[in-house]
Amino acid sequence: MQPVLQQIIRMMVNSIVNPFGLFGGGVTPGVSAVVDKYAFNTAAMTAGTSLGTSRQLLAATSTTTIAYFTAGNTGSTTNVTDKYTYTSDVVASGTVTSTKYGMGGAGNATKGVFLGGNGGGDSATSLEYTYSGDTTAAGATSSV
Repeated sequence: MQPVLQQIIRMMVNSIVNPFGLFGGGVTPGVSAVVDKYAFNTAAMTAGTSLGTSRQLLAATSTTTIAYFTAGNTGSTTNVTDKYTYTSDVVASGTVTSTKYGMGGAGNATKGVFLGGNGGGDSATSLEYTYSGDTTAAGATSSV
């Protein structure tokens, strides 16, 4: 049997926190805070802890223990960040200074980078998010 999401959803985002893939936010048709956890070793989908804020078109990145779901659209753009610790299924607040939706996200062990998006117009700028200090700084501008 194939794993199934808790609800039909679109415009969600995913983040890999080994041994899980986390899928959160989106539209169901209203904005959603639902998180689903996909266990790679069993191919099973289970309910996770909901995000602190329902939203769509959010961005995500992760470390080996925490997924960061940031920004998006609640009906208007938002800079909310949810830090999801997968071992305890605890969601805590973080800080991102960019109010955009539709950004892309990538990261490594110390920093996440969010690029592009729309916050009143399309953007080619990036934002660097340092996990340990929960701080943000302007990043590079995309050449694309």
